[in-house]
Amino acid sequence: MINTSRNEQAAMVKGGQAGGRYLEQIGKTDLVALTDAEWSAFVEHLITGYCDHLRELAADLSECPF
Repeated sequence: MINTSRNEQAAMVKGGQAGGRYLEQIGKTDLVALTDAEWSAFVEHLITGYCDHLRELAADLSECPF
């Protein structure tokens, strides 16, 4: 991503944390060792964590920023 906003940067951190929690849950940290299904689940956790956090931040806005 180019020129990310503060919200996007915060969401990337949250997405990364969600992906990390998934890896801890399955007991693997070497991404090369993931099966296709584990890789898909890892990516899903990353993206879901990212999107969920952006939605949380947007819900906190009291007015449209533009």
